[in-house]
Amino acid sequence: MNKQWGTRSWAAIPLMYNDDAIGSLLLAATAPAAFTDTDVDAMLAISEFVSAAIGAQSQLSTLLTQVMSDSDERGQRALTERFIASVMLPDAVDTEALQDQVDALLAHPNALSAVFQPIVHLKSGTTIAYEGLIRFPASSEMTPTEWFSAARRVGRGIELERAALCTILSAARGIPSDRPVAANLSPSAALEPAIQDLLTAQNRALVVEITEHEPFPDDLGPSLRHLRDRGIRVAVDDAGAGYASFTQLLRLHPDIIKIDGELIVGIDGDPVKRALATALNSLAAELHAKLVAEAVETPSQLQTLIRLGIEYGQGIHLGAPQPGAHTPV
Repeated sequence: MNKQWGTRSWAAIPLMYNDDAIGSLLLAATAPAAFTDTDVDAMLAISEFVSAAIGAQSQLSTLLTQVMSDSDERGQRALTERFIASVMLPDAVDTEALQDQVDALLAHPNALSAVFQPIVHLKSGTTIAYEGLIRFPASSEMTPTEWFSAARRVGRGIELERAALCTILSAARGIPSDRPVAANLSPSAALEPAIQDLLTAQNRALVVEITEHEPFPDDLGPSLRHLRDRGIRVAVDDAGAGYASFTQLLRLHPDIIKIDGELIVGIDGDPVKRALATALNSLAAELHAKLVAEAVETPSQLQTLIRLGIEYGQGIHLGAPQPGAHTPV
């Protein structure tokens, strides 16, 4: 081996645990007398750590086997397994818990409900459209954003988005069919054939709001052509944040651009935010797209947006979300 690898110095340190030899730590170098006393001391420290780790793993394995064998009853064994997993594999247990929650929700989609927030012409106060927003069971401790994130994490994201879309479309029957209703979809969901078929089967004005939870694929624009040919308009949600970059806006050429609510908060006192909103307004004009400001919550924000020439908006100051049957016509 020395000739093959050019080894000219080496050290072998036994790995001991409870006075038993459980292995050895071998080190080699191509230079002669490569290891000093300091090096050897460091190697000894490493060998002690490795020995302890191996021994602890062996003891843990023995302990787990003993604990599991003591849990004879099926229910007790399951509880024991879950407890051990929660200690040893917390991420896996978290994922399993999320999987259970998402599966339970998808098994009872009627637990979902929808409300609709008006999208308003800022100068006149006229409602021109509604955005459908999904609501999860009141007993849930997760926000809608957290629900969709959890579903994506366990591979059920598109299924949950489809269930939410079905809920919104059903609840929108109380809104006149010529009044557009917008629904949020991720790029992946918007490209799903079953979801596109569901959208094109509706006999009403619709807007698909593409969310920024994931990057826009290069073929997103052409792949949405089928929807646009059927009169369904495309909006980009949360422009100015996340993946909704100017490049993606230029690539997609949306019919509607929605300014991220974080850019509207404090816009009445922030010249940088006003400058960005003005830039988005100019871009929307060049793309022949409507610009909608989200999260309009104060009279001062409203007046600032009007002065900037932004025509449309939505937010608590303009109208709170309501069930479809209670939306003003």
